Amino acid sequence: MFVMDHSVVRVLFVCLGNICRSPSAENIFRHLVKIRGLESTVECDSCGTGAWHAGESPHPKALLTAKRRNIPMTGKARALADRDIEVFDYIIPMDRSNLRDVNDLVSRHNRKPKVELLLKFAKNKKRAEECNWEVPDPFYGFLSGGVYGGDEEFEFVFDLLEDACEGLLEAIISDRSLSTMSSQTH
Repeated sequence: MFVMDHSVVRVLFVCLGNICRSPSAENIFRHLVKIRGLESTVECDSCGTGAWHAGESPHPKALLTAKRRNIPMTGKARALADRDIEVFDYIIPMDRSNLRDVNDLVSRHNRKPKVELLLKFAKNKKRAEECNWEVPDPFYGFLSGGVYGGDEEFEFVFDLLEDACEGLLEAIISDRSLSTMSSQTH
């Protein structure tokens, strides 16, 4: 996994099964980190509060949506673990249910990473508020009314994730006084 280096900022994205929202956020965030030239300073991973998808690749619709946006998608699903509390500086759940599970685990540890819903970092606050500050699960048909989510749900969620991941990265750059490639060229 990660070698402990305290000069590196580590971010963990958390959803329910770790096949839709959190791996999408992880890979979007990693893409943004690379664009800013921060790969040696900011690392990220994702996990789920449940383990039933452990070892699986991201959902096919997440892979397709990422491909359409030229965002490389990697990773295998895994469950949130005690070790994550010791390793990560930021733990970013997708919804309040995930937030409760993360806070429950954090409460049993001395180390206290920053835990915050991803949409709290959204640049588009109006849209985040309309979603009640939660990233909806595209696995379900929350827009189309179907049992399972389709392209419309995944595109909507990717829009939310891209916006919030940009805001999160900007917050980390500011909080940690990180220098980016874009700030070095201006």
